[in-house]
Amino acid sequence: DGAIVTLPDSGGGGLVGQTFEFVCTATATSNSHKVIFSDTTNEKFIGRLTAIDTDTDNTQLVYVPATANKAIVMNGTTTGGKIGTRVKFTATSATQWFVEGIANGSGVLATMFS
Repeated sequence: DGAIVTLPDSGGGGLVGQTFEFVCTATATSNSHKVIFSDTTNEKFIGRLTAIDTDTDNTQLVYVPATANKAIVMNGTTTGGKIGTRVKFTATSATQWFVEGIANGSGVLATMFS
């Protein structure tokens, strides 16, 4: 349980404009779904993710990545990763990936950037 998706190295800008989308078709239970970089030294996320609390009142919180964030971790509850979570990544430069999406979660929501 739990999928790990590795974004390709942006190739010094060779992937600018390329888009990848991660869609949860199974909720993470014993492990987390993760999206990581192949180049953990130079790559970074920009953009934002909206987390929605799907078990109560559909509370929505928006999270933005810090410069040091090198992964998105969705545990199936508080950090998203339930069925229907959708995250899109677009290479915007030699070292940046623009991230946008909806992370379906439950409980006390928390950032999925780590």
